[in-house]
Amino acid sequence: MNIILTILSAIGGLGFIITTILAIVGYVSRESLKFLLEKRIREFQSSIDNNIYISKYQFEKEYSIYQGIWEKLIDLKFTTLELRPQIEFNISVENKNQERERKLIKFAEDFNEFLLVYQYGKPFYSKEVFEELKTIDHLSRKEEAEYHFLHTPEDKGYWSEASKQNKEIIAQVDKCCESIRNRIESYKIIDR
Repeated sequence: MNIILTILSAIGGLGFIITTILAIVGYVSRESLKFLLEKRIREFQSSIDNNIYISKYQFEKEYSIYQGIWEKLIDLKFTTLELRPQIEFNISVENKNQERERKLIKFAEDFNEFLLVYQYGKPFYSKEVFEELKTIDHLSRKEEAEYHFLHTPEDKGYWSEASKQNKEIIAQVDKCCESIRNRIESYKIIDR
């Protein structure tokens, strides 16, 4: 034991102990730093995964597609709601038939315009937006079919069913709006 103490004092025992302590602290610090860096990398990767990085040109193109479908969607919404409005004034039987035809023609025009933009843009919509548009397509067709073929205002439950479907259409259009908004807000534009 005396030999070890003599050797340690010869090489500077205190220096050896300090060097050993610094090596251990350095290793712990290096591991802590490595852990912190890996954590930051995971956080950054998560941030990248939640955002979509696109060029400004690509953003403008997709934005114009969403803008185009939104315009047609609003036209379709109002035309569909007009098929069975909540309040309709007494109209003579002759005028009633003309009014019915006018509504159906207007619906067909707006629906066909919506359908063209919807189908042409199909590959460019996000999955969420596409699903919302598909539901609106279905609800509009259903409302038109019920108005055209199935029910008349004299039928029991006609107006309550119309009100229910109108609320469904409005809610679905709002849901689609939110999907488009979320999609656009998820973009991070990069300059190229």
